[in-house]
Amino acid sequence: MPEELKQQLWKIADTLRGKMDADDFRDYILGFIFYKYLSEKMEDYANEILKPDGITYLDIVEDKKADKEILFAVRDEALDKLGYFLKPSELFGAVANRTNAEGKAHFILDDLAKILNGIEQSTLGTASEEEFSHLFEDMDLTSSKLGKTVNDKNELVVRIMQQLDQIDFELAFFARRKLAPYFLRVHEYTNMATKLGILHQGRGSAANCTVCFC
Repeated sequence: MPEELKQQLWKIADTLRGKMDADDFRDYILGFIFYKYLSEKMEDYANEILKPDGITYLDIVEDKKADKEILFAVRDEALDKLGYFLKPSELFGAVANRTNAEGKAHFILDDLAKILNGIEQSTLGTASEEEFSHLFEDMDLTSSKLGKTVNDKNELVVRIMQQLDQIDFELAFFARRKLAPYFLRVHEYTNMATKLGILHQGRGSAANCTVCFC
């Protein structure tokens, strides 16, 4: 693992130190990583199909009538190809870097909870519904482990997301090889083993990648 990447991950771990145990840390970070992965995959796919129009996904103005029609078309294509959908404003980077006029972070917890639930909801009735079912259920954004007050929780989540947004994971490779379902299943198995007190460990390149490290 590159040294810069290790430093970023340790920085995030330091942010959460004393607030939760290793299993909780893994659940939160893995959830954020998959949200980031899904966002990058969504943006890349949308950019590809929008090339003929000479625009990028982030160029779309969601409340503009003409762009709404484009967005509906992108949604249909994404659900058919990717099995889920995210609006430009719902992408990981867009949410992580929401700021007000003074440059201070917006309150994002409510919107983030809706977005994560919306990802699952967008898969209903599709072939990917089972794979996305309860995907983010271990990410309790109301937990006291994130802070005493709502603002404390929000500040911590924003910091984590902004730090993760700076990290270049192996996500492009996952997208090319369609490995997301594999890691989702591994997460389910290891999570269940942990709850049952079953000793488990990983071996090989997949087990040693950044996502599994988290």
